[in-house]
Amino acid sequence: MEQSDRPYHDRVADEVGKEPEDMFELYLKQLGLVKNQTWMKTGTSPWEHTMPLFWFYTFIVINPDYLVYIQNELRLCEVKGTTKLKLDDYQKLYQMYQKAKQFKQVDVGIYYYNSFYKGFKWIPFVEIQKMWNDMEHWGTYPEKDFQGNDKLFKQLPFNRL
Repeated sequence: MEQSDRPYHDRVADEVGKEPEDMFELYLKQLGLVKNQTWMKTGTSPWEHTMPLFWFYTFIVINPDYLVYIQNELRLCEVKGTTKLKLDDYQKLYQMYQKAKQFKQVDVGIYYYNSFYKGFKWIPFVEIQKMWNDMEHWGTYPEKDFQGNDKLFKQLPFNRL
């Protein structure tokens, strides 16, 4: 069974998804980047707080997981340890991209963590958008969204890059 097939609360309790973030911060440090100077965590993780209804905030506010200043550009990025990209996450990336594309020094995308190789791959939004549009099959997570609808995702070929 894939981790994403387990109930949300079980995944949070077992800190599923924490490894990619922990490894990402280590990766940034190994690149010589400095926390709160050339990178910062701007998103939140479910194992960092227990505030009731916090997910409303994460649905309303468009906020990337991290800001990273690297190679003379500011990257607004999500960190993913799975090839399943939720529709909500795609829409969030799309909205950030629409606002950011007017600035040539800003890029939006995903740092994909391949747990087998223990490595990261930067995937700009324009590549994600192409993969998203090429993929026709939709999957659903076991839990529902706040309106009782299926949580939709597409499985993208990040690991083939």
